[in-house]
This record gives sequence, structure tokens and C-alpha cells, in this order.
Amino acid sequence: MYGPSQPAQQAQSRDLVASVAKLDRRGLILTGDFNSTPWSFTLKRQDKALGMRRWTRALPSWPSGQFSRVAAAPSPFLPIDHVYTGDGWRAISVERGPAIGSDHRPVVVSLRRSPK
Repeated sequence: MYGPSQPAQQAQSRDLVASVAKLDRRGLILTGDFNSTPWSFTLKRQDKALGMRRWTRALPSWPSGQFSRVAAAPSPFLPIDHVYTGDGWRAISVERGPAIGSDHRPVVVSLRRSPK
């Protein structure tokens, strides 16, 4: 549990960074719903601390269709789902996928290995 002086999202980001720091990041792929936009201070700090490349830039993925009991969005407007890779990867394409029933659109990234 996180206390009032330590917002949960920022503490979780620090925990993630600490966990990733123990791994060989060159071949690592990290993806997820980070609930942070590229312009948020939390994601900017996380980007710097992870030392990985974030391929998702201004790619709105949320909301997709009905996102509450009373509200729906005609198209996603918040980029909160992200894909990071280590130096061992390069992106060939980064796209938002079709609506498939979730309140998020999928992020579809095609990667290739980088030369050593």
C-alpha cells in the first residue's frame, strides 16, 4: 500500500524501473497500459529512468467505444498504452489496431532484431 505522500502511480513506476534495472535490457520488450500520457511527468521520468526506447508517441489507444456505463468515445484520444524496447530491437511499424471489444485499442508493433 502506498501512503498519501507517495502517489501509487509514481511509486509503481519506481518499482517497475527497479525491477527492469536487474535485467539485461538489450533484448527486453516491455509493454502495457501505463495510464500515463507522453506529456505526463510520471512517464517522462519513467522514460529516462528505464533507459529504453519508447516506440509509442502520440498513438491514442483509449477509450475505444463504450468506456463507462454512460459514456462512449467515437475514437481514442489518450495515448496511455506503451511499448518499450532495449537496444536489441528496431520497430518496423507502430500502429493502433482495430476495436476488438476492449475499452482500449491494441497497439500493434512489428519489431526486428538490431545488428549486434
